[in-house]
Amino acid sequence: MFLINDSFELEDVPEPQRDSVLKLFFNAINCIKNYPDILYATQELHTRNFSFGNIYELLYGSWSKIKSIPTLRGISSTTLNYYHHIMFATPNLFNEIASKEVFDEQFASEHHGYSGIDYLTHPSPYVKCEISWNEWKCSWLQNHQHEVSWVNVNDEFLPNKKFSDEIIWKEVEVHSKHLDLNKYSGNRTSAFYEEIMKKKGPATAAYSRQVGSRIAKTNYYKLEKELSNKERKISGNSLRTIFSLIGSNGKIKYISIDHKHGMFEYHNHKGDHLGEFRFDGTPNSGVDPSHSLKTLR
Repeated sequence: MFLINDSFELEDVPEPQRDSVLKLFFNAINCIKNYPDILYATQELHTRNFSFGNIYELLYGSWSKIKSIPTLRGISSTTLNYYHHIMFATPNLFNEIASKEVFDEQFASEHHGYSGIDYLTHPSPYVKCEISWNEWKCSWLQNHQHEVSWVNVNDEFLPNKKFSDEIIWKEVEVHSKHLDLNKYSGNRTSAFYEEIMKKKGPATAAYSRQVGSRIAKTNYYKLEKELSNKERKISGNSLRTIFSLIGSNGKIKYISIDHKHGMFEYHNHKGDHLGEFRFDGTPNSGVDPSHSLKTLR
């Protein structure tokens, strides 16, 4: 991950937004360090004179001085302390590299991208927050599934469940159904199904595919277009959307979307049906051999 020096110039960021864009970037750093990935930057980032001074006056300057610098106003001590907490064990933010061109050439065949604080003219792919970091990671792992880490994964079908559950929560918020959480003892998934999915009517199939596809891709699944078409034809042109992932045992597993109810159907490498599950991985119904993938048998 290559840091873009220009992104750290906060002069053009409106004061009310400075704290939030900085905190979002620190969230990204936390993800990068924990994954772990490596940050690179040119030597200039050490010495460049920004409107507020050098980069270390922002990251490690005294609070009294930071408050006195006009282009740093709006940034909270809480956000800076968060950065110090993240960096406590390994305070070095980045490794030096000669230039962006050298970085691009050196890591051309590897998973690489760019990072920094949010700004308009950034290169792509660009990581500026936790969400964009996850999207960057998922887009790579969908096509390099052998690199998926199964360490401390509790759900064999949803290895990135922390992030995919957020998709459900965002849907609850977007539909303003978080106000109804008390009816379901705070259970977001129950609110999602009872207050949103069950009320979609004729739009259920399209909505199931939209949300289900996002959740599958967030968990590194790759869309199996050919298999989906084969299963559709053999089942009388019934809609099929099937994804695949190489599991922790090295064998392919499949998720197909139940467009009628907004659920996942789980299948093993042979296509055997393993049950129906909600989008958060909780079981809904048991094994039904009639739901097995027929073209794999």
